[in-house]
Amino acid sequence: MARKDDIDPLAAFALHYLEYLTSLGLLITVALILAPLYLFRERSNKKRTVPISGCRRAGLYKRSNLDDQFTTAPKNITPRVKALFVYPIKSCRGVELAASEVGSTGLKYDRLFTFAQKVKNNNGELEWRFITQREFPKLALLETQIWLPSAFDNGRRRSSLNALLGPQGRRSTIELESGSPLRGRKKGRKRVSSSSTPEPASNKLRPRDLEWVANGGCLLVRFGKPSLMEMLGFGLSSQEIRIPLEPARQRHEQMHYTHERMSIWKDCPSSINMTSEIPNDTLQKLRAFLGIQSEVALFRVDPEHERAVTRSLPRSQPDTRISVAFADAFPVNLLSLASVRELDHNLPNNATAKNKLCARRFRANIYLEGCPAFAEDEWTRIQVGRCLKPAKQQSEDLIPVGATTDDDSTAEDIVPRTQTMVVADAPYHVACRTARCKMPNVDPSTGVRDNNEPLTTLRKTRDVDPGASPHPCVGMQMIPLFSDGAIQVGEGIRVLEKGEHIYEKMFP
Repeated sequence: MARKDDIDPLAAFALHYLEYLTSLGLLITVALILAPLYLFRERSNKKRTVPISGCRRAGLYKRSNLDDQFTTAPKNITPRVKALFVYPIKSCRGVELAASEVGSTGLKYDRLFTFAQKVKNNNGELEWRFITQREFPKLALLETQIWLPSAFDNGRRRSSLNALLGPQGRRSTIELESGSPLRGRKKGRKRVSSSSTPEPASNKLRPRDLEWVANGGCLLVRFGKPSLMEMLGFGLSSQEIRIPLEPARQRHEQMHYTHERMSIWKDCPSSINMTSEIPNDTLQKLRAFLGIQSEVALFRVDPEHERAVTRSLPRSQPDTRISVAFADAFPVNLLSLASVRELDHNLPNNATAKNKLCARRFRANIYLEGCPAFAEDEWTRIQVGRCLKPAKQQSEDLIPVGATTDDDSTAEDIVPRTQTMVVADAPYHVACRTARCKMPNVDPSTGVRDNNEPLTTLRKTRDVDPGASPHPCVGMQMIPLFSDGAIQVGEGIRVLEKGEHIYEKMFP
């Protein structure tokens, strides 16, 4: 056996270094150094949520109802709402809610804004055109937060929806979206608490609060500039953008908004250019972060120029105009978690997403549990949540506003007295399947797009609709058949009608 003195000096150094790296003392030293850094990182992440003056943050943000999405859920129970999401800016990170208002154009605040870039059209003319993760996958990393006027706002934000909220009557939208249970039925209810920032103790607005309260709240957008600290896992050098959700006329004039046409698919609606809200240096950092070479702008839906839905319309309401904000084609998207798990099962073993295909890749508004995979493919009409309807449609499922419900609660009559309204189960027309592109290939947690999966597997297993072919289909598109409604996590889905779907293409 060779003596230690006979070992090559380089090998001896390597052996000594290896012994040092594996020594107990070094491991303890490293742990003592990293522990404070970890605590600092966690504290820094918590401090990143800075309250918006006069507002409270809506939604779930310390946990998610999708945390257990990879477990196998029972399929022999009534389908019910597992999670709710809205996406305030098209293609950016969503906001998870415990409950949400629903109108004719979908869940409130969903796809209300979009980023656009200036490009040449087929005629060689410059135009604004919407952007998505299809071209710029890092949009997935743009965090969005919804901040709404606090409950002490003297009811400015109240609407007829509050008639659905039961005995405590005058609740605000923020309380609904922070998890207050909708009233009117006991059966099948599931209370889901929500994290929210505490509201000020005073019931008087301070001058600095008025800016956001007067403009319907604030949409906060945060994105990070890649840095050494990010590479080491200690957060982002973040940038913030604050946008008024519902700017008043004074804000329009003060910030010099413009109304411009913005191309989105085959439509070119007049939209509100709110780019003046973004400091120029922040806008340039955003362009660099996303990898956009051309000019960038932020647009908001103009309520006077919403886009018309023209395909797969409900036959029961042939004369009703159905509109959509900046969603691709339909107001609401629905998807069951069982369908996602089945897709995951079909992925090849070498796929990066194998056994961890996240449902958030599919950007649905309503995620379901309790039904077999792809059961939603057959649905043509469902009920979920509650809505307000004229009393002339009253039936055993309707509760007159102001009447006592089955849990002895009283819905407050705050609707116009010229027309009696009743609380009813909320009906949806299930319009068609959702034709899929390459966007689910983007990992929402990293903003990195896989070259193949899951789209390759989808093309092999979900080419199920001759109207959509060669595009695979996952999830369903829906149209609310009401104007004022609400939905919350835990509510059951009642399937009213089933039938065959044949997809109608946007571009024949």
